[in-house]
Amino acid sequence: MSSFKRDFSTDFHVEDPEFNERFEEVLDELVATCPIGRSNVGHGLRTRTS
Repeated sequence: MSSFKRDFSTDFHVEDPEFNERFEEVLDELVATCPIGRSNVGHGLRTRTS
């Protein structure tokens, strides 16, 4: 189970302070659980992690 405040696999936001503070941990979890993180922030975003 994730220890993050946000579910980065379905609510990815590059400007989230937690993403920047825990960058490697967030990416490790994304790679392990979801190869494509996504967000509806702004115009939407998809980020490939593998």
